Amino acid sequence: MTGLDRHFAYFAQVEPRVAEALLIPFHVGGVAVGTLWVIAHDQSRKFDSEDTRVLTALGEFASAAYQSLSRSLMLKSVFATIRDPLMVLDDHLRIQTASRSFSESFRLTPEETEGHFLYQLCQGAWEAKA
Repeated sequence: MTGLDRHFAYFAQVEPRVAEALLIPFHVGGVAVGTLWVIAHDQSRKFDSEDTRVLTALGEFASAAYQSLSRSLMLKSVFATIRDPLMVLDDHLRIQTASRSFSESFRLTPEETEGHFLYQLCQGAWEAKA
């Protein structure tokens, strides 16, 4: 895209002037959820197919990161609504996250739980083994 300042007035204030921009949308479930922008200030620099390929790969990474963050935020919101103590463990019984109710019930902080093995909690009082 050239002439960015004609389409987006705030680019008119950018110095040095924007010569060209490469915009690549990233999608989740077939819906565009964001756009990656790369801007060139050098009039002689023109974006090419290799630039597009690299930015498209970054767009795929951005899509995966967006999905991961969305799932994490959704999980946290579900955790906030559950009154019973709840925790998520990985395959080795390491605590990934615990609900506020879990922390309050067992009088443990997130620093004392998250990233630690279940059987390390409460000075090894839990009998679980991986």
